[in-house]
Amino acid sequence: MLTPRLYVGEERQPPVPGEEYRLDDTLARHAGAALRMRIGDRIALFTGTGGEFSATICSIDRRAVVVHVDSHDAVERESSWPLTLAQSIIASDMMDIVVRKAIELGVASIVPLNAARSQQASDERTERRLAHWRRIVIAACEQCGRNRVPVIAPVATFAQWIADRRALHPIAILAAEGERSLAAFAAETPPRLAGARTIPKFPSPPQFHISRRCGIAP
Repeated sequence: MLTPRLYVGEERQPPVPGEEYRLDDTLARHAGAALRMRIGDRIALFTGTGGEFSATICSIDRRAVVVHVDSHDAVERESSWPLTLAQSIIASDMMDIVVRKAIELGVASIVPLNAARSQQASDERTERRLAHWRRIVIAACEQCGRNRVPVIAPVATFAQWIADRRALHPIAILAAEGERSLAAFAAETPPRLAGARTIPKFPSPPQFHISRRCGIAP
């Protein structure tokens, strides 16, 4: 059985090896009611900034769970090639799946894009959706073993995102009428910039024209 993992990065005090650590009410209910953990069970805690703590439950009831923090392991499980996913906002259930699977596959950050066919939402609803996606990111990290919590960036338009990225990294666009191959683009990209962003799809006509206006050749 895999050791359950809990994110504790939003607590005021991080766990300290050799000391006891009290889980907050939400985590305590999850450990006791959902995971059905008992005294003596092992649990892993992580703060989202790297590494994880190995702990043992020493007290548990309906109101509180206290663990003894045994040790800290500085293990890193992140890819050496950080990848950003710029994802057009789609229907709620499908967007949740995209966020969850992207985190499980190792994406380091996600940029939600307001595309032409995205559902338009008020600023208040947009903030609620961002908070919801961030909770999904944390849950996915707990499940897949990642110790660093990927970033969900503020919602942007395609034009805003590509203008910002162009200032930092080379960009390639996959298009049927492309003037060169992706292999040629990679060969021309200096090794120090090998983490170049790419748009792994055929862009819509408006996106294609925006990219061309930014000086990006397909």
